[in-house]
Amino acid sequence: MTLRNRRQVQKENRIIAVLLAMLLISLIIVSYAFSAGSGYSGSAGSSFGSFFRLSGETSPENAVIPTQDDIGKTVYVEGNVLNFRKTNTGDHLIITLLCSGGSEQETISVFIRKSSGAANISSRIVNGAKIGATGTVQEYGGSLEIVVSKEQDVTILSRKKENLTEQLQRLRKDYETAAERLRNSCGKITKQLRKDYETAAERLRNDHGTIMKPIFHTSIRIIPLKTDLNNVRLLNDDGRQDSSGNTA
Repeated sequence: MTLRNRRQVQKENRIIAVLLAMLLISLIIVSYAFSAGSGYSGSAGSSFGSFFRLSGETSPENAVIPTQDDIGKTVYVEGNVLNFRKTNTGDHLIITLLCSGGSEQETISVFIRKSSGAANISSRIVNGAKIGATGTVQEYGGSLEIVVSKEQDVTILSRKKENLTEQLQRLRKDYETAAERLRNSCGKITKQLRKDYETAAERLRNDHGTIMKPIFHTSIRIIPLKTDLNNVRLLNDDGRQDSSGNTA
């Protein structure tokens, strides 16, 4: 291998190493951000990293059972989760709360759009949990509902004691949510790295006549490069290796 070719190979190796290092650093940053944001606190003074924080006037004294007079107003409600489900279209979330006001009890629907954190909220609540929600009172289908505008306006106040099955289901939801976020966050990085790698591999093929196996697959998982760049064989113009190992 000539000195010029050796330098070219070293340069391509450095490019690949830098790109992989960038991907690794990005994954570490994203992972740290998720771990910082997944904490849970049942008190009003929840940590900065909590997904669910009290917002505005959210003390029990300010909780109301909305009426027709409250349509268009922003109110705070508290109640126990009777059930929750995703909408048939749009992946929005509807939570049915049993709210208490003095001697009265009433069921109220809380509507959270997909863009307002419906998936994250769904992964954090269980039937029987007590939550608080701040939102705008609207009328839908003849019934009143609370429309939440942002994820931080939903607060978990207390959790129902979960059995093992419920714990596993919740942990699976947490995992799937985190995995989806990771795929979305790294998609652009992976696409750019794939493009840069393919460009570098094409240069090596053109310069040295060697075929490199792709390291990128459809998932984020990366397979280590197996081609030994230090033992690249140079070929003559007719495709045969020179006995001396050099080009004719």
